[in-house]
Amino acid sequence: MPYIGNSPAEKYASFAVQHFTTSATTTYSLTHAVANENDIRLVINNVIQQPGSGKAYTAAGNILTLSAATSGTDTMYCVFLGKAVQTVVPPEASITGAMLSSTAVSGQLALGAEPADTDEFLVNDSGVLKRVDYSYIKPTSQIYRDAQPIMINGNFEVWQRGTSFTSAGYTCDRWYQDLSGATATLSRQTFTVGQSDVPSNPKYHLRQTVSTANNNCGVFYRHEDVTTLTGNITIAFYAKGTNPNGGNLNIITKQSFGSGGSTAVETSTQNITLTGSWQQFVFNFSLASISGKTVGAGSYLQMLIKQPDGDSSTNAWTLDLANFQVEEGTYTSATLPPFQSETYGNNLARCQRYFQNIADGTDKAIGMGQYWEAQEFIGHRVLSTVMRTTPTLEYVTGTGYYAVLRDGGADALDALTISSSPSSSSMISWYVASAQGLASNTKNRPGFFRTQNSSSKVGFTAEL
Repeated sequence: MPYIGNSPAEKYASFAVQHFTTSATTTYSLTHAVANENDIRLVINNVIQQPGSGKAYTAAGNILTLSAATSGTDTMYCVFLGKAVQTVVPPEASITGAMLSSTAVSGQLALGAEPADTDEFLVNDSGVLKRVDYSYIKPTSQIYRDAQPIMINGNFEVWQRGTSFTSAGYTCDRWYQDLSGATATLSRQTFTVGQSDVPSNPKYHLRQTVSTANNNCGVFYRHEDVTTLTGNITIAFYAKGTNPNGGNLNIITKQSFGSGGSTAVETSTQNITLTGSWQQFVFNFSLASISGKTVGAGSYLQMLIKQPDGDSSTNAWTLDLANFQVEEGTYTSATLPPFQSETYGNNLARCQRYFQNIADGTDKAIGMGQYWEAQEFIGHRVLSTVMRTTPTLEYVTGTGYYAVLRDGGADALDALTISSSPSSSSMISWYVASAQGLASNTKNRPGFFRTQNSSSKVGFTAEL
């Protein structure tokens, strides 16, 4: 039937109940004081008793008096009709959003920091409320200053200079082979499509095969501007191979403060022990403070993997590297952001800040130009990417490696020269003359540069 009057404030009230241990007696103590017997309902052996003088029981204060003694086998309890002791759990699914006050959240203490991995949150999982640790829902990728990975060519995809190298120098873009008296070959290796040993589906990896070893032989990478990475950093990569005679390789970072800058600082050396299977390595480094340091031109942070300084054995060893990444902050293998790939075009453009391959092999275009004087030929080439600084030539020379095509003829050239003015980080000026094999011709006549030898190369380098 309808309820007349104000709605009760407590909808889920539960009355206090006292259970008694019975014995052959007529007097019992109550846990709550009452005015008289009408404040309780007494039940003996599941039968409700009649209250009042001359009836089944009376009560006053904390004393319950029965008209007849109970026995030890009786069951007895009372319900305190005037005392609600709690509000019980409401029925399932009865709480709505409208019932929650805004202070349920705003009235609580603010955390004031990133939650701990074990802090818990409530989530609605297909209509079922579940709790979840923060470690499962926190961001797994890092927001970079320029939305690009810190490492350039960390997936070893760009190889402008070639795919196999036996000399010391830059090889795979941004990676330098440091032989230190050893004999080795650094080469590009291709992953089998669909392999699962290294995540993110890399296409290539780097391999350094050391046939005659020596201490300090290895590979390094230089990150431009020593001030861009400070404090704690994490270096991670996948690797496999065979170890040098001493049983491990070293990884070390070096802060170089550039020309005229402060003395370089190296971090503590950490060890890499390879196996024949791909495995992930994660290393934490604490870089020296740059406070008070003098930073000159060409500063960098170097990351070096090498045969230990104290291991001068000549035994052969091999290093395979893939998915090399650097992150700001301290991470473990469990918390490390996933490897961040970028398109080949973006990767190439970033590599070309340090090296640009213009031509290699026979009949590859170098650029246009004209005779400045009868035996002086000058040309210009706008670079595809602004380079770190005005570059120098990195190329192979030999008899008849290059040619100037003009008025139906050609002059074979043995070398090329970059004119110091007006060359810049965005445009190169060429200059060749009789010393390079240029024949005399009409002043202001146009011409065309090209390669004419399968071994010829033309590249501009502005490496650190």
